[in-house]
Order: sequence, then C-alpha cells, then structure tokens
Amino acid sequence: MKLIAVGVVGLALLSGCKAVTTGTSSAPTLTFAQATNASLQAAHKFAMDISASVASGKLVLTSNEKQAFDAFAASLNATDALYIAFTQGSATQAQVAAALANTTALQTSAQTALGAQ
Repeated sequence: MKLIAVGVVGLALLSGCKAVTTGTSSAPTLTFAQATNASLQAAHKFAMDISASVASGKLVLTSNEKQAFDAFAASLNATDALYIAFTQGSATQAQVAAALANTTALQTSAQTALGAQ
C-alpha cells in the first residue's frame, strides 16, 4: 500500500484488491464486487491524477478545493476498508453500497470544486 499525503488527509492507495472467488458467492454478489472494484479503481485514478498534479506544482488547490478533495479522499479510504471487509465476509453489500454512494457524491463535489480537472 502506498500513502500519498495530500493536505490534511492522506490518501491510501491500494496496490490491488483481493480477488473475489465464486466458491461461496452468488452471481449477484460477484457482479456487485466486480462493479464496486471498478468504481473504486476509477475513484483512485481521479485521486492519483489530482495528487500528482499537486505534487508536481501543476495544480495549487484553493482552500475550498482542498477541503472538497480531502473529504473525498477520506471517504475513499473508508470505502476501501469496507470493500476489503466485504470481500473477507465481515461487511455487508449494503454497507459498501452506501459508502460507495457517499464517495461518489464527494468525488462529484471535488470535481465541481476543481473545475473538473
């Protein structure tokens, strides 16, 4: 796991997520896990792109932009933890779906604040 510090909140970037096996999973659960993994990968790409732009000096965040990005990053970290717990059987699909919905909303807010960078 890499940690990229951005502002007040650090963004934990996962090298990879645990593969979901079909042994005890139903098809809808496997489909949910795959879709969630894809959504999390896209969210991490956005986070990494913004972090790289900030680190290289190509982007300087205003206070409002930083606040929006930090809220998104914190939510993404929490959703990652829930997703990992879900793949290990200790979190529910509903918990992950709610966390992902929050992360997606905060990503949209960050993108709006950043002018869709």
